[in-house]
Amino acid sequence: KFDDVISNGELGKVYLFSLPTAIGKTEILTSLENSIIASPTNDLKNEIAARMKTQHVVSPDQIIFENDSLNITMMYYYSIGLPQKAMELVYNVVSNGFIYSSNDVQAAIDYIAKNETCKTTDENIITTHRRALFGDYKHDTLVFDEDPLQSLLEIKKVRISDFIKLKTDNSKLQNSISTIIETLIASEFNQVIQNPSFTIDTEELIDAAISKNLNSNIFDFIGSAYFLRDIKDADLIHYVVKRSLPESKRIIIMSATAPIEIYQKMLGDRLVVITLGDVQQKGKIIQYTKRSCSRNGLESQFEIIRDEIGELPVITFKGFKSRFPNAVKEMHFGNCSGYDTQKGKDIAVVGTPHRNNLEYYLTGKALGIDFEINEKAMSFNEISFNGFEFNFNCFINPELRPIQLALIQSDLIQAVGRARTLRTNAIVKVYSNFPLRDADEFIY
Repeated sequence: KFDDVISNGELGKVYLFSLPTAIGKTEILTSLENSIIASPTNDLKNEIAARMKTQHVVSPDQIIFENDSLNITMMYYYSIGLPQKAMELVYNVVSNGFIYSSNDVQAAIDYIAKNETCKTTDENIITTHRRALFGDYKHDTLVFDEDPLQSLLEIKKVRISDFIKLKTDNSKLQNSISTIIETLIASEFNQVIQNPSFTIDTEELIDAAISKNLNSNIFDFIGSAYFLRDIKDADLIHYVVKRSLPESKRIIIMSATAPIEIYQKMLGDRLVVITLGDVQQKGKIIQYTKRSCSRNGLESQFEIIRDEIGELPVITFKGFKSRFPNAVKEMHFGNCSGYDTQKGKDIAVVGTPHRNNLEYYLTGKALGIDFEINEKAMSFNEISFNGFEFNFNCFINPELRPIQLALIQSDLIQAVGRARTLRTNAIVKVYSNFPLRDADEFIY
């Protein structure tokens, strides 16, 4: 299937391979030629590069200087949404080399050279999801190893007080900032609002942000699609940045957890789904579905479940890791992708990873779904999803519900997949009332 898409896939189409974990999706990429291969992180990017069997270049990791003030400034620019200023700083180190150490100058020269090589090479480019979306690469084929959704629909935070700090004597900028502040203060709590495309002088705003030492990503907010004012914190604004997959390339997504329902909404006729999910496993997944094991449910049943699990390593919510004596320290729901430390081990996965509702709301609006937020938006229903019928606390809206279920399923599958039951004899015990197709046995 993969070879057929590489040979015959259309430019502009997005081919989503929905796969079981450990089927060998990364290995198949190591023989590619003339393609962009993108991973979620620099660490995973470098792992793929080390395994490549064909000629390739690797986009550079985050540059680290000997001069700590340079590093602090670089990280500051990234944190407030100014990667272009970070790159200007790198060029400044080269052009003013007499100020900096020879090692720092050489590091900057190497960083620039590697970026330029990626723009001109015909060899494979190994990079990250974000660089693949922003990089000016000439290859026709772009392959995402793992799901790039978090880079395509990125949910962030900003505070109204951050804009208040930016008040300045510049009358033109002052008027624009005041308009933003007034819009945010007037917005209803817990209602998703389309960003009105604020008009503002970006260069002047950059100068103001730096001079005020702002520590918030206001620039991504200005270009965001929708925002929502937090019902518990009147100063806090959540927003979603919507990015597009390039239409001039043949795009392949290889993932065990990509939420198909979301991609269908996002891409429409561009999407081609290739599902190879139901594969017999060597190990075993046993799922205990009696308790919901949401955060609230786990709180009330914690001691019982902890005693049932015994000494098994546990993957659970970030906030519960300290309470399980055998919690896997480096992993929790939402942060499991790419880890191989539990391969072949018997483990327990505890929890139904409902996300904050605002993530569903912002994602839904970014995908063009029309809905109202109210107290009756969710209820306990008998539903059908992914071949199962079961009772679950979910959205009533028939378009918003699949988004919620798909994201919960993705987080669970990532956690369960760390034991690599497809290729090992590991046994995974799952405590959740959300049924997984990979489960061999359900115990109520």
